Order: sequence, then C-alpha cells, then structure tokens
Amino acid sequence: MWNADQLALLREAGIAGNSISAGLAAIRKANYATPGLYGHAFFSFSVGLERMLKLIYIMSYLIENNQYPTDKHLRDLGHNIKVLFDKSKNIQIKYGAPTGESSVDAGSIEMHIVDFMSRFAQGSRYYNLDLLVSSKKATSSVDPIKDWFESVGIPILQIHLTPKREYKIRRNASIIHEMTNHMSIVNHTAEDGTPLTDVFSASYQTGVTEIIRKYGTFYAARLCRYLYYTLWHMRHECHNNKQAVPFLDQLFFPFMNDDAYLLSRRTFPPRSQ
Repeated sequence: MWNADQLALLREAGIAGNSISAGLAAIRKANYATPGLYGHAFFSFSVGLERMLKLIYIMSYLIENNQYPTDKHLRDLGHNIKVLFDKSKNIQIKYGAPTGESSVDAGSIEMHIVDFMSRFAQGSRYYNLDLLVSSKKATSSVDPIKDWFESVGIPILQIHLTPKREYKIRRNASIIHEMTNHMSIVNHTAEDGTPLTDVFSASYQTGVTEIIRKYGTFYAARLCRYLYYTLWHMRHECHNNKQAVPFLDQLFFPFMNDDAYLLSRRTFPPRSQ
C-alpha cells in the first residue's frame, strides 16, 4: 500500500508520461491546416516535460537531503524548462546516469526543442489571447507555430530534406497543381506565416511539414529517452539509499527504446497511473 508521498509521486509521473505521449502524438499529426494540433502539442509536451524534469530534481533533492524539497524550492524553479533541463543534466553528470543511445548536446535538435518549449511555457503559450487584447507580451513574444517552424523545423530540414526528397515533393506538388488548381480555392497560412493561395504552395508545404513532424516527434522522443535514463538512475539511487520511492521510470517506458523504434512511432501509448 502506497503512502501519501509515494502515491503523489506515482500520480505526478502519470501526468507527466500521459502529457508527453499526447504531445508527441499531436506533433506527429499537426500541420498548417490543423493549427489547433500545434497548440495541443506544445501545451501537452511542455507540461509533461516540465513535470518530468521536476521529478528528477525532487529525486536528487531527496537523495542529498533525505527529505523532499519545500514549496518555495519548486516555485523558484517556475516554468523555466531550460533551467530545469540544465539542472537535470548536471544531476545526470554528477551521478553518472546513463544517456541511452545519445546525449543532448548544445546545438542539437533536442536542445532546440528544450529552448522552444521553455519559451512557450514562459511566454508564448497565451500568444493568441495576448495578441487579441494588445498585451505587452504579444509584442515581446513570437507566434509559437512560427517559432517551432523556424527554431526546430528548419534545422530538421537542413539535415533530412535531401535534394532527392525535395525534388520528389516539388514534382508531386507540380502534378497535383496541374490537375486541380483550376478548380480549387486555397486559403491557408504556412507555419512561418506565408500565405498559401494555390495548390502548388499548399502541396509543397504539406510535403515539407511531413518531414518536420516526423523528425520533430523523433527528436522530442529522443529527448524524453535521455531524461528517462536519468530518472531511472535517480530512482535506483534512492533505492540504494533505502528510500522507498515507487518505480516512476516505468511510467515513461515507451521512451527507453532505440532510434529505429522511436522513428517508426506515430503514437506513444503511456503506461497510465
């Protein structure tokens, strides 16, 4: 039978795991025609990521102080995912936690995702409402969909949009344009804010977006795998210290798989709690 603290840890891990899974599934589906899925993806993933990082911090604090941190400790951390990630990386290095198949280094796409989610959690998550009410925040933040495309999507394209793949996307867009443009009305906005007013531009953007959402999901899942191993190691350290914490890492089990598995997934069913 779990005590109140153990049950709270399990439930928090369940929230984090389910939120991350929902965010990854939405990233994999989102495109310019379904902008609401981007919001769903960013909200869900940032919430899950923040909570997972705070669990790592809590476990580290428990190991070092034999008690949980105070309310002030967590409030001081706020929603700054970048700061939380840096703390988790220091914890990973300090305790020699494994990293899985890959670490998360400066300049990596995983690090771009951390930076983006931190900006979203702290500033742009209410961008649309801030814009409508002429909030000062709207002038200092960026449309999160555009920010995702430019800070995460473009680096992905620089790696994965090969000349052969780009030629195929362009050729398919040209064929569809020739077949349907004369009887079609197109009125969409690309992720970077560019108007899409003909079949070619919309079809081309669809092809490009497919690469971004496939690999965006992949790199976000790799980030979670890196954190999974840190959380696993910290739970193991707690057990070595005779601290009876639940097996929280099991609620993030889908993320411990190899690159081939992560790249093949469109959904990441969590182990619910």
